[in-house]
Amino acid sequence: MPRLSTWIWICIVTLLPSSHVYAQPLPTTSPTDVQPSVVEESDAQPTKPELTPEVLALRLLDREALFTVSGGLKPVSEGFWRTQIPAGETTTVELKRAREIAAALPLGPHLEIGFVTFVRPDNGQRSVSAFIAHRLSLRRLIVRRADFFRQIGVSPEMSPQEVMDRVEGAPSSLRWKGYGLVFGYPDHAVDFFVTAGESQRETGQFVKRDFFQIPTFESATGRFVFAVPVGHISHVEDLRLKNQAASILSTYRAWRKVYLSAEGAGVEALLKTWTAYQSAGPMVSTNNPQVTPRRGRLRFWRCDFRGCHTSAPPWASSALIRDNPWLRNGRKMATKDTDFHGFVQA
Repeated sequence: MPRLSTWIWICIVTLLPSSHVYAQPLPTTSPTDVQPSVVEESDAQPTKPELTPEVLALRLLDREALFTVSGGLKPVSEGFWRTQIPAGETTTVELKRAREIAAALPLGPHLEIGFVTFVRPDNGQRSVSAFIAHRLSLRRLIVRRADFFRQIGVSPEMSPQEVMDRVEGAPSSLRWKGYGLVFGYPDHAVDFFVTAGESQRETGQFVKRDFFQIPTFESATGRFVFAVPVGHISHVEDLRLKNQAASILSTYRAWRKVYLSAEGAGVEALLKTWTAYQSAGPMVSTNNPQVTPRRGRLRFWRCDFRGCHTSAPPWASSALIRDNPWLRNGRKMATKDTDFHGFVQA
């Protein structure tokens, strides 16, 4: 299914009754449903896999939500779960189950999962899409762009759920701009997107565009992507986003390989450790799942075949390093008689 946050526009954006213009999952007749370069899931796909904590956690990390979880490079992300409910209803069994699973994920204090219900119905159905927000990153954005957010009644004190509900309920152009900003797209791309949409609404002519792609684990295209003018020369902000995302993704690939190996601790442990370590600040590129210095008090971390752990004893055979290539590559972080370990200032 196509997605709200990939920032894809189509020529009938203002003519269709249903909703989000940005790229994460939308109804089949919504303005963003047709994506020229990427479609997340085919409409012909038979059935959705059963939603479990493991499935939801892996979708978060393998898609663009990784860049929200990892220090809030994207203040908000969607694209990892969606459904439709009857226009006159507020919930379904499926939606209730998804809320319960999302609420139980080990996300830590900096992250919040919510569900936004699209205002406009389509064929008697309304789409509901899950989102994840990095609270501090979203608050910084609202402060930085207070000139815009005041127009739709959004203040820094609001919860991510309140912010998303206000954005969804805003008039078309303000709604487009609000989604573009919270999804972490550069200001110039947001302005182009809104201007192109307004031009099309007035003239009926589709404004041609190119797309700036930022890879995720799941796909090199179509997950974290925004529209730019044809012939666009990358701005400094475009390259900053792409480079920071690449650093995050490189680190995640290494952690994922360890945690999801045959002897690994699994995806929920990966999410818990990753968010505990990464969600509060910027990521560091590394070939090993190791911790790095931060401000504050010292805690001891140890990485073994089960993953990375705090408060581990500073003893164990160095054979673990010898028998695990991913640990052996990080030998410089290990002492003579201990497992691969490091200190983090948390």
